[in-house]
Amino acid sequence: MLAPLHAPRTTTRPGTQKRPVPPANPATVATRAAASPAGIRRKLSVWAPNTALLDRCSDWIAVFDVEGQVLYANPSWREGLDYASADAPPLRLEDVVAPEELPRWQARLKAADLPAGWEPTHWTWRSRAGRFVTMEAQVCRQPAGGPGSRWVAVCVCPRPPRDATPPHRESEAVLQVVELHAPVGVFETDPQGRLVRANGRWRQIASLEHLSEPRGAWWQMVGPEDRDRVTAEWQSALKHGHEFRSQFRVNTGHTLERFSHTCISRLHGPDGALRGFVGVSEDITEQLRFKRQQEEAKAELEKRVGQRTCQLEMANRELAQFAHVVAHDLKAPLRAVNNLAEWLGRDYLDRLEPEGRRLLSLLQQRVQHMHNLIEGVLAYTRLGQMEEAEAEVDVHRLVTGILAILAPPPHITIRLPLLLPCVRGGAERLRHVLQNLLENAIKFMDKPQGLVTLTATRLDGAWEFAVADNGPGIAPRYHSLVFEMFEQLPTSRQAGGTGIGLALVKRIVESRGGQVQLQSREGAGALFSFTWPDQPKPRLGTDPGGEPMI
Repeated sequence: MLAPLHAPRTTTRPGTQKRPVPPANPATVATRAAASPAGIRRKLSVWAPNTALLDRCSDWIAVFDVEGQVLYANPSWREGLDYASADAPPLRLEDVVAPEELPRWQARLKAADLPAGWEPTHWTWRSRAGRFVTMEAQVCRQPAGGPGSRWVAVCVCPRPPRDATPPHRESEAVLQVVELHAPVGVFETDPQGRLVRANGRWRQIASLEHLSEPRGAWWQMVGPEDRDRVTAEWQSALKHGHEFRSQFRVNTGHTLERFSHTCISRLHGPDGALRGFVGVSEDITEQLRFKRQQEEAKAELEKRVGQRTCQLEMANRELAQFAHVVAHDLKAPLRAVNNLAEWLGRDYLDRLEPEGRRLLSLLQQRVQHMHNLIEGVLAYTRLGQMEEAEAEVDVHRLVTGILAILAPPPHITIRLPLLLPCVRGGAERLRHVLQNLLENAIKFMDKPQGLVTLTATRLDGAWEFAVADNGPGIAPRYHSLVFEMFEQLPTSRQAGGTGIGLALVKRIVESRGGQVQLQSREGAGALFSFTWPDQPKPRLGTDPGGEPMI
C-alpha cells in the first residue's frame, strides 16, 4: 500500500536509527499505476479522448469501432506495424489483420451477445510491408453511448511478441510442398531421434512406403550390416554437437541392395532449445554402381595399357636387336668393298684412265654414304632404348667441341653469343641436335661468304636455341618433309645427306617435350629453332610424380 503523498516514508534496520526517505513524486506514482496492465484496462474501460498515458506505454494498444475503423493506436503499435510515418493512411481492420482471420474478427466486432470485460485471445497482425506478427492479447468490448456505438479495445499482454515472419502457416505450406515434390527424402524427429514426420520419398528410400506415418527411431532405415557403425556415428554427433553425415546400406528386408546418404541437422525453437532434428536422405545406389563400373573400367584399361606397353617394349627390343644384326651383317661386306676400293686405288690408280678414276671415287663415296646411313639408322633406333641421366650441360663448351670436329672452311663464319647457358638434360642427345643443325648449315652453304649464327633465348620454363644461315634456303613446300625419315631435298642428295639427321633432331627434341620449327624460303637462308624444356616430358605410363597413368 502506497504511503500518503504528504508524509515522508522511513526505513528501519535492526540496530540502526530511523532515517527519513524522500517522498515519491506524485506524477511518477500516478503514471506507474496507470501504465500497469490493470491501470491500462481501467483506462480503456472508461475510454476518453485523453490518451497521454497510453501513448507512453510500450505495449501495443489499438481501439476499433464496430465497423472496423481504427479509432486509436498508440506509437508502439504503429511502429511495430510500420505505420509510424506521417504519410500513414487511415487504417481499417482489413489493413492490419491477416486475411484468413478477417472474417472472424469482423463477426466478433458486430456480435451483440459478446459479454463485456476482458478475455484472452490471439491476434495476427499484418504490417505495412506485408510482414506477419502473431501475439497473445486481451480484448474488451464496451458500449460507448447509445445503441450501435459499441467499440472494441485490444490490449496486448506485456510479454515479448512472437515474430511469425514467415508465419507458421506459410512454413507449413512450404514444408508440404517440399514433402510432396522434393527428389530427396525429408524427415523430422523429436530430440530423441524418433520420427515425427517423413515425406513419401523418404519412406520409399527407407523401404517404409507401406506406412503412411512411420514412427520409431529414424535409424530403422539402416541395414543390419551398418547399424552399429551408424548409431555410433549418430551418438558422436549428438555428443559433440556437429552435423551428422553418413553413407550406409538400407534395411530393405530382402536381397536387393540399396544405399543411402543421410544428413541430419539440429532444429532449434525460438527460445534456443533443441526442438528436434531434420534430415535429408538421398538414394545413391545408382551413383555407387556407376562409380564401381568406372573403377572396374579403369582397372581393365590400366591392365590393357600395361599389356600394350609390355608388347611395345618387347617389339622395340626386337627391332633394336634386328637393326643391330642387320647393321653388323651389312657392315662386314661393306668394309670388304671399301678395302678393295682402297687397294685398287693404291695399287692401280696410275694405270686407270680418267673415267676409271672417276668411277673408283664414286664407288668410295657410295660406300661412305652406305656406312653413314647404317650409322644413322642405328642412332635412331638406339634413341628409344638409351636412358641418359639428367645433368647440367654447358652449351658453350658443347658447341665449341662440335665446331672443332666439324672444322668449318675459312669462307664460313660461325657467330656465337658471348655466353651460352647451362641447361638440364642429356649431353649426348643435345650434342646430336646441335651438331646436326650446325653441320647442315655448313654442308649446304652455297655463298662465297657464308654466315651461321647460333642464338639462345630464355622462355618460360625452357630455352630456345636457333641456328640461322644465309645458305640456299628451303622452299615452303618442303618444310613438312625435311623432318621425315629418309626424305631428302635435291641439294641434300648432291651433298651426300642420308635423310636421317633432321628426323633424329625432331625425335630427340619432342621426346623431351620441346618443339622444332623451320622458317625459310628459297634463296634466303634458313632458320631452324627448337625449345629445350628445363624438365623432361613424363615417360609413357607415368605421371610427373612417377605414378602410373592411364
